[in-house]
Amino acid sequence: MSTQRSRLITAVASAMLLAAGAAGLDAAIALTDAVITKVAIHPPGGLRYHTIPVRSETWERFGADPPPLSAEIIENLGTENYISRYYIKSSTRQDPRPRIFELHCTYFTGMSDTVPHVPETCFVGGGMRIVNEAVIVPVPIDIGRFPPDPTLEDSEFDPAVFGVIRRGRTGPDSDTPGVRVRMPFGLDRLRLRVTEFESPDGRRTFAGYFFLANGWAVDSALGVRLRAFDLKARHAYYSKVQFTSSLVDSAEELAEIAADFLNEMLPEIMRRVPDWTEVAAGRYPE
Repeated sequence: MSTQRSRLITAVASAMLLAAGAAGLDAAIALTDAVITKVAIHPPGGLRYHTIPVRSETWERFGADPPPLSAEIIENLGTENYISRYYIKSSTRQDPRPRIFELHCTYFTGMSDTVPHVPETCFVGGGMRIVNEAVIVPVPIDIGRFPPDPTLEDSEFDPAVFGVIRRGRTGPDSDTPGVRVRMPFGLDRLRLRVTEFESPDGRRTFAGYFFLANGWAVDSALGVRLRAFDLKARHAYYSKVQFTSSLVDSAEELAEIAADFLNEMLPEIMRRVPDWTEVAAGRYPE
């Protein structure tokens, strides 16, 4: 058999195998009702992160918000829905070492799969080096501020699966003060993935983050894929909530600052993502 004929037979056989594989995948998707292409979803009213209040009960904006990102950077980021803002604990303004951090949130929706932008890649790409690898630390929020939601029955959202679904209340500086907002599934186990970096001038910085993915709070890109890209879900979103500070000495201290801020501002953050209990119940979007 000639070499050319042998190559032709191999090519045809490969094409047939690929076609059979594709047909098998399509059949499997059809049998399991899997949803590969996700539909974009946004919170009621289309609230965006840049509208988060500049002040809460004990935290306030530090300095002015940076100018909007360029079109090129936004294209690379993959979303126009973001916020980068410094906050300071009001009572520490005069302290030699005030409590200051940068809040960075981004929102993505309608994607089939993706790798979230995280400090481990973005900071290193910007010239920083990793001093210590990421550690997972609990966020010691005051769970008493987020009581269980009495409007939901256990039969609708099994606590063994979702945990206790809790609600928080927006603060006095909100555009809708006193509104009760549902918290993410797994709030009792909220954790921060924290990495320590060093800039070329020797400055140390801690950056920690978690994700909100289809209603769940998760601490890794894998968690995003498991929750936001569940093949049974028609819609998908994920959001990164990141805390960065050069004025802390440890991952635990950064988590304490994050907890103190989230005690007051988590309801505002959750107003800017879909209420997944309503989505899962088929009540939203209409």
